[in-house]
Amino acid sequence: MGLFIEKEGAVYCALCPELDIATESDTLEGAKSNLREAVEGYIESAVRAGEEDEFIPRPAPEEVIKEHREGFIMG
Repeated sequence: MGLFIEKEGAVYCALCPELDIATESDTLEGAKSNLREAVEGYIESAVRAGEEDEFIPRPAPEEVIKEHREGFIMG
């Protein structure tokens, strides 16, 4: 899965485009850690709900990748 991190002022924003999950933190490592926890929680929730067969991470469309590539720090 992809990881994009963008610094907006004093805040780092982390994005997983395949799951459309984003988090933020005051530090780069914090943004990565928060995103990891959010993705894990999303997956655990899907499994608990019995929706793991429907849970298929989709590749982010290339236009989304291109749109977000500039200004992001690749994680």
